[in-house]
Amino acid sequence: RKSMMSATKDRAQQMVGHHVAQLDTPCLVVREDLLKQNLSSMHRFLVLEKKKEIWPHCKTHKCVSIARLQLESGGATGLCVTKPSEALGMMEGLLSGDNSNQPLDILITSPVSAPSKLARLADFSVNRLFGSGNQFRVVVDCIEHAQQLATAVREARRERYGASSAHGERLAVLVDMDPGLIGRTGVSFGGAKALCIDVVQSCSAELELRGLQCY
Repeated sequence: RKSMMSATKDRAQQMVGHHVAQLDTPCLVVREDLLKQNLSSMHRFLVLEKKKEIWPHCKTHKCVSIARLQLESGGATGLCVTKPSEALGMMEGLLSGDNSNQPLDILITSPVSAPSKLARLADFSVNRLFGSGNQFRVVVDCIEHAQQLATAVREARRERYGASSAHGERLAVLVDMDPGLIGRTGVSFGGAKALCIDVVQSCSAELELRGLQCY
């Protein structure tokens, strides 16, 4: 399988610079000039005129090069991904190449509940394994989930600081709200305020509430 992927990548690189009519189909073709034009238009309208932040979701491309363009040319404040493995891959890919001085901020838009994944995110957050200023954000949709995250952060602190586990970085979280259109994850609009209060009251030593997510 690896050799097939490598061969496919080699064929793709050989086609760079060829006319579109010569490409082996089906294939994805990105017009770099139009992509940059669209990013520039979004930056001008949303950031400069409307004073909004842009958080594009990388599930539309899953490509580090395009993500870098969104950050540098599109004026994106941060990036969104679906799961921890995508967040780690995007962070590593962006930091491994030519990178601006802009800190990387990546939001995982789906609740993370697997203990091993929670532990890994907490470890990266507490130990700043990607350097100061680069961070992950996660979402929660119930107090039990928030408490699981808080426990993972405490364990990561204990491994680093020993008994003095109250010290260290907090993990940034957003409360995930369900607008009633999908019904997949998220707390109801009516329950969002109560969950925000619960997170602050019971988990503020480990978690930093940054706001709300609604999709």
